[in-house]
Amino acid sequence: MEYAPQLASLRDMTENEQVIRSLYAITSSYEQSLQQRIERLLQLGCQRFGLDIGILSHVVGDEYKILYHTAPEGVPLSNGDCFSVQRTYCIRALTAKGPVGFEHVAQSDFATHPAYKDFGLESYIGAPVMVNDEVYGTLNFSSPNPSHKPFDLIDIDALQLMTNWIGTEITKDMALQELSLSNQKLKKAEAILAQVVEVAPACIIMINENGDIELVNQETERMFGYGRDELLGEKLEILLPLSMRGSHAGMRNQFMRNLDSRIMAGRELFARKKSGEEFPVEIGLNSVKAEGQSWVLSAVIDITERKRYENEIIGQKKMLEQVNELLATQANTDSLTGLFNRRVFFDKLTNLLDLFTAKSKPISILLLDLDYFKQINDTYGHNKGDQVLKELAIHLKAQARDSDLVARYGGEEFVIVLPETDQLRANRTAERLCKKIEAVDFGCPVTVSIGVATLSEASPTKLLVDDFVEQADQALYASKIAGRNRTTHFQDVAQNES
Repeated sequence: MEYAPQLASLRDMTENEQVIRSLYAITSSYEQSLQQRIERLLQLGCQRFGLDIGILSHVVGDEYKILYHTAPEGVPLSNGDCFSVQRTYCIRALTAKGPVGFEHVAQSDFATHPAYKDFGLESYIGAPVMVNDEVYGTLNFSSPNPSHKPFDLIDIDALQLMTNWIGTEITKDMALQELSLSNQKLKKAEAILAQVVEVAPACIIMINENGDIELVNQETERMFGYGRDELLGEKLEILLPLSMRGSHAGMRNQFMRNLDSRIMAGRELFARKKSGEEFPVEIGLNSVKAEGQSWVLSAVIDITERKRYENEIIGQKKMLEQVNELLATQANTDSLTGLFNRRVFFDKLTNLLDLFTAKSKPISILLLDLDYFKQINDTYGHNKGDQVLKELAIHLKAQARDSDLVARYGGEEFVIVLPETDQLRANRTAERLCKKIEAVDFGCPVTVSIGVATLSEASPTKLLVDDFVEQADQALYASKIAGRNRTTHFQDVAQNES
């Protein structure tokens, strides 16, 4: 990609920041439903791309279904409308497995497409929405009018941000629905079990005032593994863990002395089978009186499965927390290289300038541009170009100090912030990087041009950030004009101009 003028770069930065801020305002509005946030995102997309119609679709086989849309009044679209995906422009995005856009269909060979004949759409930009690494549908924007400007990398980045967020939110929503369904099933199972226990309990044990077992049912035999004759006449403690038997006898006697005020339900504890296996149960107690005698009726439920469900729910909650952590990471890093993104670079540079200018210590930045990157893409393919960018990021990170900040500035441009580094050391670092990168075997010729700028005097931070980056940008431009694969410091540019 050829060098873009500095003013355009600053404009692109502002547009990127506006898109990110607007998208953040929408995605962080958790008081709104997912549908409301998606509809706001569709409106943002129409505004961002200057198009009239925004659609989030779900594609299954050949069916293209409109889930949500925004469009001017009079446009015959409704949520739930279905079309053949082959008769939509989205088939191009799905086939390409990435963003696709065109500004004026009538002036292209795409004018014969069924979507143009059916809907008369002149401009379109769209991309697949991925859920769990599979195509879920598309996010697309279109208009019956030609686009007033060509779609550029900023448009693609904005669209990718939107599709990434939608894919993540749909994934989270599906997980929450599954979790809710599991909870509903669990509650229903517990309700049914409670009714069964109340009417015909699965396990019934009745003891007399002395704690002797006088009645059990078949489920008691099955649950605990004892025969009926083995239990009748035994103390209740035979069904408790060994560690509880001694203390429980005293508590049982106290309970029996206050039966009228000692009704217990829903208590959880561990029981013990004949085999010695301990397992969790929920127990409900009630008193029965007749002919001057008292008994305690125990309804016992094995809650092993419920505990397993509870543990699964805890695990799913942790999974959702991890998803949120991942989203926070994605907001701060470049998805291709793993480096900090442009937004983080400006935030951290502002903070560093506050710190280092207050201490009157120098700070330098290196703005790097991968030379002839367009030729690499054209000659070796875009996959190779992406691989070169990722490997270059690894080498830049490896050469940096712990205190340095390495970020992807945009496209094939990278930036390195060097705290407490004066002009001489910054120049040496830049020259070393040039030589190191040229010596690396990328599988194709790779060199970089570097612009260097240094600040050594305190100035208002609000003015310093833009001016500082612009100085490095001018120096980078000088390196490219001078033949590439070299470094230039802004001071040299300034001296030549004077």
